Amino acid sequence: MNESINIQQAPKTQENTFEQIKLEITKKVEAAKNNPLDINRYQELEKQIVDQKDKFFKSGSKSQEDLEIDEKIKQEILSHGAIVQTLPEYGEMLNQVASQYNLGKEWRDDLLAHENAHANVSQELGYDQIGYGLFFISEDEENLDPRNIAPKKKNLISIQPAHIHEDPTHWPPIEVIENGIKTLEAPETYGNEMSEADIAERDELIKRRGEVSKLTEEKRQRDLSEIRKSLGL
Repeated sequence: MNESINIQQAPKTQENTFEQIKLEITKKVEAAKNNPLDINRYQELEKQIVDQKDKFFKSGSKSQEDLEIDEKIKQEILSHGAIVQTLPEYGEMLNQVASQYNLGKEWRDDLLAHENAHANVSQELGYDQIGYGLFFISEDEENLDPRNIAPKKKNLISIQPAHIHEDPTHWPPIEVIENGIKTLEAPETYGNEMSEADIAERDELIKRRGEVSKLTEEKRQRDLSEIRKSLGL
């Protein structure tokens, strides 16, 4: 009679689970580093995002085509990033990058606090959460081969951290703007500092808030006028 042998696996300990997580993070960082986002393409995508928002702020809604464009932009950006879901994972990711590029503990701690502030406020406001990310930005090295056949080399020019979240599709323009301002100002709320990019984006949203409020009021007045006409008033 054949007897089956029950081989019991050793239970996973907290230590070996953490080592596995560290290894997965290392793989994500290496994949992102080997697939950097070219600076020119990065700027093109940034412009597309601005154009999409501008269109949304003016029209007050998004068509199916707009939603598909937004999704395509998002997926292209995410394909170049190292993305994790939790703050401890992000801390480990920043640890690895800080060690690899000699950036120091202060760099790691400051970015962790900064992005976590954005994350906390975005969660409170009800954004759709994607995760914490790290992106490597590069530019092509100038090709000096007179025959123009030598492969171009990618020169790393910056490392961009980010907490990634997106507006729920049911939010109207004014809510997108108001919540965007609050999220960008989050680091100051938690005793950190806004980055230059945060400040520039916040200031642009403040300017757009006035424009959108005016458009919203004009639309409300037009709607009231149409209602009065339909009632013969």
